[in-house]
Amino acid sequence: MDAMQQLVKLSPDLRAVSALRGAFDDARVKGLVEASGSIKWRISQLIAVQLVKLGIADDAAYFDHLVRYAREAMAAAPPNHMFRRDENGVENKDRGLDPAFANWCAKRGLGPGACLHATSEYAMDINLLVSTHDRRTIPVFREVLKTTSKTMMTMAIYGLADLDDIDSIPLVAEACSRLPPEDAKSLGLSATAFRHPSAQILFDVCISNPEIRAQTKKEWLEKQAGPSASPNK
Repeated sequence: MDAMQQLVKLSPDLRAVSALRGAFDDARVKGLVEASGSIKWRISQLIAVQLVKLGIADDAAYFDHLVRYAREAMAAAPPNHMFRRDENGVENKDRGLDPAFANWCAKRGLGPGACLHATSEYAMDINLLVSTHDRRTIPVFREVLKTTSKTMMTMAIYGLADLDDIDSIPLVAEACSRLPPEDAKSLGLSATAFRHPSAQILFDVCISNPEIRAQTKKEWLEKQAGPSASPNK
């Protein structure tokens, strides 16, 4: 991996691109992974991100490689909660494992800890697409909003906001309407990444707690009024 990290620092000349292509092919064929804490990353995906970001003309194979794993993550439909929730919708480990989580893990022969890591890795498959900052990801992120995974949807919202895709704002609102209040709140908080004024509707739709909603709006408005505010607001 150290060699790959050095490669991605090179300027996008032919030698650097050729080296990255070779490293991608090797990592894909061998199924190489890198552990970061408890999360495992496919090295082929990390290299694919760099190749897409370099903007080379024939990057479709690398982009499709990332999309493939994002779609596999969506198909896996990882559960949202490890533990049962209390009357306020907040996870409480004293109540034991959430049945949906336990069933999902059992089907894959995973214990609770390994299973939690697996759900996190699926979310990272979406996050890697976010890190490309590529507008071709917009349709994929919109697909993610139709899933039931709060964490993957949150990642997708960050991606859509990064690309200023305001046409996706109604889709975020629809996603919030399908989720329990506590999960919808997570989507509403991630929607603060949008810079366009039309995103403010998401705070009303997604955040049911009036105090949290008011504070979120206040902080969002302050951020937009700051020196780094978008000229398109």
